Amino acid sequence: MPVGIVRNPEPEDVRQSAGHTLFVEGKDRNALDPDVLRTLLADMSVRVEPMGGSLSIRSVAEALHPYHEKYYFLIDRDHHNSATVESSWRNFPDPTASNLLIWRKRHLESYFLAPEYLARSSYLTCSAAELANRIIRIAQERVFIDAANIVIIEAREALKVTWIECFTDPHSFVTREVAKDMLRKAPQFEAKKRSVSQLLRLDRLLARLDEVIDEISGGMPQLQIGNGTWLERLDAKKLLPIIINSNCFRVQDTACRAVNQKDKLRQVAKELLSQPLAEQPGDFQQLHSVISGQVGRS
Repeated sequence: MPVGIVRNPEPEDVRQSAGHTLFVEGKDRNALDPDVLRTLLADMSVRVEPMGGSLSIRSVAEALHPYHEKYYFLIDRDHHNSATVESSWRNFPDPTASNLLIWRKRHLESYFLAPEYLARSSYLTCSAAELANRIIRIAQERVFIDAANIVIIEAREALKVTWIECFTDPHSFVTREVAKDMLRKAPQFEAKKRSVSQLLRLDRLLARLDEVIDEISGGMPQLQIGNGTWLERLDAKKLLPIIINSNCFRVQDTACRAVNQKDKLRQVAKELLSQPLAEQPGDFQQLHSVISGQVGRS
């Protein structure tokens, strides 16, 4: 159902919509994610609050969702695969799982790297073509380091998988020697050593690096708009501040003084998110839709 701004709401309306909270990444209320997303969701009665990093959010989401159906959680994509990401949107809200959504791009900042979106900012001082070229040039400098880091993160996450379960029958462990024998005979240890050895083989890691570079670049020697996955996969938390704090953007306070770098990024993002919902990136529109759907049902 569409959600608009309600003026002079009845007390009952406020009571029914109270309590809806979207928890996002960030160390405090002034962090970028909660601050700018409040702008996107400003037309509905929902709080947007920080809850640390993605690991903290996932843990709390899993623990609280049976007890707080009006709590929703949103994290960066980071290492999550497409199947996991799409499932989070397709099944939201899922009564059998946490009310967790995962951005389709690596970070929230990734959405603001899209040249055609960023060029809509009234703070832009260069041409759209110059902005696009600047984004490509600066992103090109991160292709190889980010690709190598993706390989590291993938290996690290693979090693976190639970590969052996604890014993459960105390009656089978009657002596110290029996306990040693049970550990000695557990086949999972040898299997894990073999799998880790395969996972960390240098030739495998280097081959995966080539694959990631080709995915990011679309197989081209230089990045191009619309080719490859670099806008989705590069580290936008590093890239976006460089773009915004270049001479392509000018943001001033009420005294016509240049604002600091963090506020400059924040103002550009909030201004873009205050533009009509129909002009926002698809994921921003979908986030607004699924949250407003929940608010409208209460």
